[in-house]
Amino acid sequence: FTKSELRDLTIVNVNTMEIEGIELSYQGPVIKVKKDGNGWKNGNDSKEVDTEKVNAFLSKFSPLKAGNLLGSKEAKEADFRNPYLTIKLILNNKQETKVTFGGKNKEGDYFIATSLNGAIYTLSSGNLTGFPKNIKDLQK
Repeated sequence: FTKSELRDLTIVNVNTMEIEGIELSYQGPVIKVKKDGNGWKNGNDSKEVDTEKVNAFLSKFSPLKAGNLLGSKEAKEADFRNPYLTIKLILNNKQETKVTFGGKNKEGDYFIATSLNGAIYTLSSGNLTGFPKNIKDLQK
């Protein structure tokens, strides 16, 4: 890594206006939400979901900053065998950004990997407060 890459703890930084779909998986059925005009709909049954709740969740990725960027030795200890959470952000240019929250380190922080750069980060579990756990968390 270059010095500037080591200082930059941005895990992902997306323009929320460019997101047209979200897929969340918490060790269970995938939650799918799709853009519908100015609002959002449940991708599984097309029912409307709460636009403010979806936008508040998406704002966490603009940007999502890590607590730490792991070196190659530390990254080898990161456990992604049973991910705690997987988030896929689908952009309007059809690009997808996948963020995987794996196991925790001894400090209790989650290991995080993205499809963007192959780096492994850590993020305090407190940063996941407010992340929807099921579709009901995004409904009115």
